[in-house]
Amino acid sequence: NSGLGHGMYPQHSDVSADITLENNISFNNFGYGFHCYGNPQLNRFVIQKNTAFHNGSQRNTPERNLLLGGYTGVNTATIADNRFFHQMANAENFRIGWGTGNMVSNATVTGNYSVGAQTGAYLVDCDTPTVTGNTFLGNALKLVAGVQSSFADDFPNNIYGTSSDWTDTVFLEPNAYDESRAHLTIYNKTEANTVTVDVSRLWASGTVVARNVQDYYTDTQ
Repeated sequence: NSGLGHGMYPQHSDVSADITLENNISFNNFGYGFHCYGNPQLNRFVIQKNTAFHNGSQRNTPERNLLLGGYTGVNTATIADNRFFHQMANAENFRIGWGTGNMVSNATVTGNYSVGAQTGAYLVDCDTPTVTGNTFLGNALKLVAGVQSSFADDFPNNIYGTSSDWTDTVFLEPNAYDESRAHLTIYNKTEANTVTVDVSRLWASGTVVARNVQDYYTDTQ
C-alpha cells in the first residue's frame, strides 16, 4: 500500500560521466515506472528510447511512468525518444523536478511521445529547459517557482493535442546493446487484430520472433 515496487529506482552522484537508461520497458508496476529520485545528487541522466505505460495499475493507484527529481537538484538531463501511455485518471506520464525548490538545470526533453494521462508532462523548477520535437496528446503543464504557466506557449516547437487525438502509431527501436533485438511499441487505438510492421531496415532476411512483454514466453513468428 506504500506505492513502492517501482520498475527502476536509479540514483547517480557522479558528475564526470552519464548514467544511461535505454531500451527498457516498464509497465503495470505497483509504483512508478522509472523513479529517479533521492537525496544523492541526480547528475547527468540520459533516459532514452524506453517505453512506459500504466504504472501503478497493480494497486489501482495511478503513478508516474517517469520521475526525475528529488530532495536535491538535477544537474544535466536528457529525456529523449521515450514512449509513454496512461489511461488511469489523475496519472502523469512524466515529471521532471520534484518541487522542493531544488532546481533542474540543463534539461533537454526531445522526441518523446506522450499519450493519455491527466498530465502528459510536468516540469517543476526547471531552469530554461529545452523542450522540442515532442508529441503531447493529453494535458501538458509547467510549474515554475510555484506559478503555473502555459506549457504550449513556453514550448511552441512540439505537437499538442487532447487525449482523444492519438492515432494508430508504431515505433520500432533498435536495441543499443544487441543488434538482433529491437523494441516494438504499438499505439493501437483502433484495437486492430493485426498490425503490419516493416522490419526490413533492421533485418533484411530471416525469421523474426515477436514477444509480447505482457506474455513474454509465448513466441509469435
